[in-house]
Amino acid sequence: VLVSAASPASAWGERSVAAASAAALLSPAGSAAGSAGAVGVGDRVSILAIVDEPGANLKAPGESRGAIQVPDISNVEVVFESPDPVGDDVGPGTYTYPTDTVFQPGSYDLTNFSVGLSGEEIVFEILVAAPVSNPWDSPTGLAIQTFDVYVDVDPGTSTGARTLIDGRNAALDSTSGWERALTVEGWEPALFTATSDDDINETQPTLAILVFGDKGRVVVRMARDLFPEGDPSTWGYAVALMSQEGFPSSGVRRIRDVQANAEQYRIGGSDGSLNATRIIDLLWPEEGIQEQMLTPATPVESGDLDSLTPDDFGQITPLTLG
Repeated sequence: VLVSAASPASAWGERSVAAASAAALLSPAGSAAGSAGAVGVGDRVSILAIVDEPGANLKAPGESRGAIQVPDISNVEVVFESPDPVGDDVGPGTYTYPTDTVFQPGSYDLTNFSVGLSGEEIVFEILVAAPVSNPWDSPTGLAIQTFDVYVDVDPGTSTGARTLIDGRNAALDSTSGWERALTVEGWEPALFTATSDDDINETQPTLAILVFGDKGRVVVRMARDLFPEGDPSTWGYAVALMSQEGFPSSGVRRIRDVQANAEQYRIGGSDGSLNATRIIDLLWPEEGIQEQMLTPATPVESGDLDSLTPDDFGQITPLTLG
């Protein structure tokens, strides 16, 4: 179905602008035209504007392609929220951004995190200090950031896993343990489940990632029943922000390395120790605490990373409302 409307006052002069129906030229980004199907919150819908001139073939101007994202207009009951200081995107205190211009100041600076409930869904909202860009056109809208959310459903009981996802080089403290860990990124988001450090499983459930780039806002919606029973307002949360990497080092799950000096695609400021973290910002409302948590008690200069225990890394305490 082709709908045409004359628009003589437009920048295209006395021509007609035609828009195809969802079944023709409106489709979720990445799908074939004519196979759009149903769309949901967070889906990116491709748009192609068509110019219909009398006596000429239909054509698409060079700048006629675009995309919109299905908005989230539902009510969310916020059950947990915490701010994070601006300007603490320095990891343990010394880290600097890669030098390429895609890594804009503030891109790795968490400013707020919240958890909410909306019907049968749990909703996570993350804010950063800069607009969220997508220079490599990821399907979720995230290209340079990776966000981890670790959920301790029974804080203080020492159950669950302590070590964070591979390559983060950090652990929860000895009184804590995560049962769910959500990693949010451009190409391979996932939900991890754990009962201990020896029993961690990666899953790929259905989730909606909404990126409001100009506002530095990322929203993740997923089924509440993917998490254990209980009251999310009583859970503990640890939120970490890393630099996304499509070609990571061996044993590292898709985040960027840190070295002594920053380079085009490398974070700078590391002391070179085996147990140095790759986390650039960690959620904590008070200044100065993040740097302490991300610094291991004793730097390990050499050896086998697999031989290290959770106590050999920086110790993170999940945030709770208590």
